[in-house]
Amino acid sequence: MRRLACVAVLALAAACGAPEGDETASSAAPSSETPERLPGDPIDNRSYAGEWAAQVDDCSDARKVWTIESHRMGVRKQRFCVFNQVRQTEETTDAEVWRADARCLAGGRESDDVLFFRVKPSRLEMRVRISDSDPEELVRCPMQT
Repeated sequence: MRRLACVAVLALAAACGAPEGDETASSAAPSSETPERLPGDPIDNRSYAGEWAAQVDDCSDARKVWTIESHRMGVRKQRFCVFNQVRQTEETTDAEVWRADARCLAGGRESDDVLFFRVKPSRLEMRVRISDSDPEELVRCPMQT
């Protein structure tokens, strides 16, 4: 009887997903990813989240804007990614660095990519690298009212 109970508990745990501390798990609990965030803070307070473009003048053209949310992004209406896992890898006086493992769709093809967001302390400038591509320098778009 005890063995059956253990099997049932293990099956239930497997159905619920991996434990929060498991690095391979897709984490829906933001508190385990960024412990400095207070409970109840919106997840989109992450420094990389927002609308970005190569230059401020491009912000009015939707074809040139990068829309980045906490767990997904759209790049100039050409690439769409869903982040499987996001974690902050570095924070210095020069920048915050975030790494996102993502499933992306571009040009009709799916790919598994690694994205790095290097956000300057002002949170108005960022460098983004998608897998092995050249990094792109971006500026935060002003909020539209």
